[in-house]
Amino acid sequence: MPDADSPTQAAATATPHYPSFVDSAPKSGEGKCNGIQFNVYSFPFLGIEFATGVNSLLADKLIAAQRNLYNLCLSQKGVTSVSEEEFGLWCWYGQVPVGSTAANLKQVQHHIGMRGGGYHSSGSAVDINVGACPFIAGRTNKVTYGETHDTFPDDVVAQLAGLSPTELQQYRDSRKKVPDGQTKPKLPGDLKQRIWNAEVGFWRKNVWDPAVQIYDRAMQLMYNQDADVSDAATSSTRFNKTSDNPPVYVHYDRFVRVSLSLTYYFGLVYQRQSGGHQTLDYETFAGGFQALVDGGAFNPNAKDLDGQPLNVTIATNRDGVCRRYYDQIQADHEMIKRVFVKGHLQVDANQNVTVPAFRDPCDGFLNIRPEVVTELVCEQHLRWGCCLFGAGPDANGDVMHFDLGGDFGIFPFDASKVPATLNRQPGT
Repeated sequence: MPDADSPTQAAATATPHYPSFVDSAPKSGEGKCNGIQFNVYSFPFLGIEFATGVNSLLADKLIAAQRNLYNLCLSQKGVTSVSEEEFGLWCWYGQVPVGSTAANLKQVQHHIGMRGGGYHSSGSAVDINVGACPFIAGRTNKVTYGETHDTFPDDVVAQLAGLSPTELQQYRDSRKKVPDGQTKPKLPGDLKQRIWNAEVGFWRKNVWDPAVQIYDRAMQLMYNQDADVSDAATSSTRFNKTSDNPPVYVHYDRFVRVSLSLTYYFGLVYQRQSGGHQTLDYETFAGGFQALVDGGAFNPNAKDLDGQPLNVTIATNRDGVCRRYYDQIQADHEMIKRVFVKGHLQVDANQNVTVPAFRDPCDGFLNIRPEVVTELVCEQHLRWGCCLFGAGPDANGDVMHFDLGGDFGIFPFDASKVPATLNRQPGT
């Protein structure tokens, strides 16, 4: 529940009733996980519909969050009611792809509840603003991590893990489809671990390390420090908020700083235009970059790409410094598409990585309002995939994802873990 002195709690006393677009959650179907049947609910959340719904436990949390956010919206606007469109615009104001235009709400992808495996399979997770919130690379204790992609050709796996012909055949057999009722062969534990370590090493070298280095270059210009994209899952502050008015989740700020720094960094070369971005020519870039340094737009202690004071080196070697940044930003823009990928990265027989489709790196990676993240994490104790999954491959970094793993421990569903409130009408 919100703190007694929080803006959302204070406003709630003045707004005891809510419009249907805030607290109505109709049943849309049923699901089944590990033999447990459960109802599925779909409803407008933050002004956006669900593509696939969630279970009643998560729906109840989302309705509670939406009520509080509606109260906060009214409080900030100084009004007693708003329309569904006005509320949706408030929820996404300043975020890609909405910006400040209500018509752009139609461009926000529908929320994803039930799908695939993990918490999603039981309707215990939701992905929001999927099109503008990628699975980013993180770094904790100098070790990087991120999303893995099971797209290696068999021969590449053999090269990376040093497999013998017999081991390669074992690997292939373990991945074959088998008829229903039959069990596919399992890899020996040590071989499975060796392959996993080799694949993780590949992604760390070719995606996660380069991505975090790009974060650092962007942050150096703006803050004269490296990016802090570390784990908070075991932190005593993992559900804490600041004393600001309104309060903000304590770990939101460090991630949004990196996201906004990337937006600014790439914007030095890629100028936003209707429908995309235009690459500036070198002379235009160099003149603009010099003007930004002279005007104090960057951190006064910012270091250049060689770690030297930027305001000194640009004064003595303007063209050299500008040319380095111009080339580096374009190379970084191309490389970081591997983190901003839509779907899965592909690896060919020569170990080249390709990106079939990607989100625009110029938009940053965190496009969810701080008020929304704060409500979901600090008040509803949902687990945020950005930093509350733990440090490691396929753990932290899933910016779009929120689930019931924070305090509930209900997944996987089984008879001993299913709360009595499962299938109760959300919001009651």
